[in-house]
This record gives sequence, structure tokens and C-alpha cells, in this order.
Amino acid sequence: MLLEPYIQTALDNNYYYPNVLNDYGFLLQQAGRNKDSVRILSLVVKYTPKRTVAFLKLADAYWGVGDKLNASLNYKKYTSLNTDANHDKIPIRAIERSK
Repeated sequence: MLLEPYIQTALDNNYYYPNVLNDYGFLLQQAGRNKDSVRILSLVVKYTPKRTVAFLKLADAYWGVGDKLNASLNYKKYTSLNTDANHDKIPIRAIERSK
């Protein structure tokens, strides 16, 4: 809750800090605030579409709010962006939920 006013001020002023927003979105998701996490992580994937792990985090947040369709789409995007070298590191949940 301490970060919320600073994050909102940055967003209101069109300041985009991908690392900060990515981590903040992840923390929101881990705290069970999936709806807020979706809002933040959607910005991350919109403005930094090569940030592969953000699609996984966004998918988990969608899963947490019960939006299985958007979760599945983001799990698919995450798995498709992983190179063959990283394919073994894809979490099982991402593979199972992308079907």
C-alpha cells in the first residue's frame, strides 16, 4: 500500500518504469490482489512486449480472478515466446493451462 500513490502518480504522468511496474504487478499478484495485478501487468506487456515473464505473471493474475480465457491466451503467449533453450524452464502450470 505504501507504493500505490507513487505508482499511480507515475502512471498519471505517463512515466513508465518497466522493471518497477513488472515487480509491482508481481507483488500484487502474490498478495492476492489479482485484479490490480492485471491492470499493472497489462501495461507491462503492452509497452514491453518482449518481457516474456510478464506474460506468465499476467496469466497467473487472470487465473486468480477466474478469467480462464485471458489466462490461457497469456500462458500460450508466454510459452510461444520461450526459446528452445528456455523451454525446459516453462512451469508445468503454463503448459497445462494454455490448452
